[in-house]
Amino acid sequence: MPKITDRPFTLTTGLLVYLLLDLALLGVAANTLFGDAFTGAEAGIAAVIGGTLAAGAVIVAIEVWRASRGKRSARTTLTYLTAILVMLYVWRRLMPFLVLAVLGAVGLLLVWMPSSGAFFQRVEPRRQRLRGYARATSRAARTLRGGGARRG
Repeated sequence: MPKITDRPFTLTTGLLVYLLLDLALLGVAANTLFGDAFTGAEAGIAAVIGGTLAAGAVIVAIEVWRASRGKRSARTTLTYLTAILVMLYVWRRLMPFLVLAVLGAVGLLLVWMPSSGAFFQRVEPRRQRLRGYARATSRAARTLRGGGARRG
């Protein structure tokens, strides 16, 4: 488990920006759920949208925690959530979505900086792909063990 002091400044700042995004997302969700702007049939739709935004805030919080521990997949999930927020702004052109999209974009840039990538590589290294002779001998070893050769 990496120590907090091992994390680069860019990653720590990016995760803090994502926590700000999380708080803002919770605020937009609460305003949508409990605001007085929606009545009648609109209130049901607002409840669905507010619940979805609140669930998104929970997912962001979990993924920020996972990214702080060095999980590479958390960084990818945060990227997808940021893309969804940017698309929401482009679709509706509302100020709260602009704030969320800007916070997400800043956090995204900081989390994908080379120094942050080096931290993820150090904590959870990628598996090396087998090439050439090593791949052929691996396939032969599987055949000898009875596993057969994989196709593809």
